[in-house]
Amino acid sequence: MSNCHLRFTCPCRPAAIVFVGAAVAVASLSASAAGGRAAGVVVQDGTTSVWRGAYTQAQADRGRSQYLKECASCHSDNMQGGDEAPGLVGPGFLAQWIDLSAGDLFERTRMTMPQDRPGQLSRAAYADILAHVFKANGFPAGELELPTESNALKAIMIESKPNK
Repeated sequence: MSNCHLRFTCPCRPAAIVFVGAAVAVASLSASAAGGRAAGVVVQDGTTSVWRGAYTQAQADRGRSQYLKECASCHSDNMQGGDEAPGLVGPGFLAQWIDLSAGDLFERTRMTMPQDRPGQLSRAAYADILAHVFKANGFPAGELELPTESNALKAIMIESKPNK
């Protein structure tokens, strides 16, 4: 039996890192099957990308209805923004969120919107609206809905479009 405590100098540390990385990926995939899931393909660090299908088309459609009811009066029907509300589509919007997670955007939205009654929508409504925002910004739909759980949302990264 080894006396290894995963110290930095331990020769078995690289194997432990691979094991932990694999465990995170398996846990993320297991969570997907259980409902507390991150959408799309999970990479070694346990994250996925909005470019791998982070929402469903049906969810984005529900989100559009919610958006028109709850958000369009300030952000406009076309999501370009209003007098005091920023646009929610295009390079200016995306530049603020690149390299952050869907969880970051979800929580900011949930804590501050709608402006006259922040946090008053259900988590499902916020997720649906975010799915609509993702669709409007050209991120592809996938087979799993955008989750409502904070940890699962934090695993979905908002990234620049990958080069093909």
